[in-house]
Amino acid sequence: KAAGAESTYIPNGLDFKKFGCDTPMAKRDPARIAMLYSALPIKGSSAGIAALIAARKDNPAISAEFFGVPARPNDLPEWITYHQTPSQTELRAIYNRCSIFIAPSLSEGWGLTASEAMQCGAAVIATRIGGHEEFCIDMQSAILCEPGSTDAIRNAVIELVRNAELRERLAHGGHALISRFTWQSSVEKMMAVLDER
Repeated sequence: KAAGAESTYIPNGLDFKKFGCDTPMAKRDPARIAMLYSALPIKGSSAGIAALIAARKDNPAISAEFFGVPARPNDLPEWITYHQTPSQTELRAIYNRCSIFIAPSLSEGWGLTASEAMQCGAAVIATRIGGHEEFCIDMQSAILCEPGSTDAIRNAVIELVRNAELRERLAHGGHALISRFTWQSSVEKMMAVLDER
């Protein structure tokens, strides 16, 4: 509308055969956390890493699994396992091993890895940006933090590791909400728009 043209919002569709919840939250390590690593500053990896390092000082049981395209960063703490370019099957297993997923990006068109983690039943901590707010509702389907706020991410990690009830509630809420984003729903909305033309 700002450009003087009408538009219709059609959300992304997700493939629920590729990603799903295989391991109940109660059987996961509550202190195991996953995150996408990227060297691009806009992905916010530095804030996520700093938050985890700070949280681990409070709770030494915290461990993490990162995945990404580049080789393992030389300065990554040894308690963080790193998977370079994992396959889709391996990525699904990572999401299902971890109780919590951190999405610290400063900007996203759509938070793909956060939505995949939700599909796999992880509790999500995400930054309050447009690409996350499509499916992250604060304290309903995720915990939202201000972009770049290491302290906010750290506090959310500590709280979710400690609070099983909240962790499971957010995981269930996130899985229920993301389940609405099917390809069938998106295609039906697209066809309805085309039929109106």
